[in-house]
Amino acid sequence: ALLEQYVQRTRKALTTWAGNIARADQVLEPSADTHGRLVSPAFIDIMRLVSDQVDVVRELNGTLLREVGVCGLDALMWFQQRQLEGALRPLAGIAGGTADVDIADGKEKDGDMPASRSQAELMELSLARMASLANSSLEAAAEMEPFSNSIASMLLLTPHALMAHNRLDAAAAARGFAETAAVAAERCADIVLHDIIAKLFPELFTDEWSAQNAADSVIAGNIATLKNYLDDLRVYL
Repeated sequence: ALLEQYVQRTRKALTTWAGNIARADQVLEPSADTHGRLVSPAFIDIMRLVSDQVDVVRELNGTLLREVGVCGLDALMWFQQRQLEGALRPLAGIAGGTADVDIADGKEKDGDMPASRSQAELMELSLARMASLANSSLEAAAEMEPFSNSIASMLLLTPHALMAHNRLDAAAAARGFAETAAVAAERCADIVLHDIIAKLFPELFTDEWSAQNAADSVIAGNIATLKNYLDDLRVYL
């Protein structure tokens, strides 16, 4: 009973920390590493907290070590899911507020609000956050198998090692972080295209634009293709 209570408290604490760190990461501005790549310390922070909990029990009990290891991986996956949710937010919400977040209790504190930034600055910040998330998620994906293997190696050849291997689904966690990286990369493209389309689209496919580019065979072909689709839709809808 005491062991189960300890595991549940550890699970709750790690999950809370993971959620708070993910929330903070969505409002803090990314920083560049020594190579100029945008990165976030968020994954390193939650991984350090998980490792600390593992270190506390590594010499105590095989069952406890296995269960804390599972809690740690669950917290990492919870963190990944919160980051994926952030990447899937509408473009206007990616830049979001810049309110500070207290990691300990998750409460936001007053900070600079996005209203003080221009639209161009907000889009640039959104692009930086998505690039940072893509880079950090790929690094996190690569760390999942070593984490799982480290727990199993601590348990050596005990029955707990096999059970830990079965319950610590490092491959699923790695796929989750890889998915987040892919979504973040796609959002980078969305942000770039959104900015271009927002400026150009009001001028495209107007009568004036069509007349000015009538001699261009490529543009004329695209206009004809679009007209065919629209004619079809008038029938289908």
